[in-house]
Amino acid sequence: MSKFFGKVGYRTDQSESSPGVFDNVTLEKEYFGDVLNETSRADSGNQIIDNISISSRISFLADPYALSHAQDILYVVYAGAKWKAKSAEILYPRIIVTLGEVYNG
Repeated sequence: MSKFFGKVGYRTDQSESSPGVFDNVTLEKEYFGDVLNETSRADSGNQIIDNISISSRISFLADPYALSHAQDILYVVYAGAKWKAKSAEILYPRIIVTLGEVYNG
């Protein structure tokens, strides 16, 4: 099990950048934790460029903000990229986030 130190992005609000186009306003906070498993895959399908996704699980020590906003986690910065949070499980005092595809928000 390897160690984790990185940023977690939370959706705090949405703002209208142009008529009918809404962007997420995010807050990034840094956490210490562990990488529970590391797996990745490339889906080629009918696309020119493969979609890369990982199923890694990140466990980090949660502060009061993280515990009350776990449902608002958008992404985790891991291995130099922002990865979408597929799910967040609260196991006090930790939160375990399962990662998916690259976050393009």
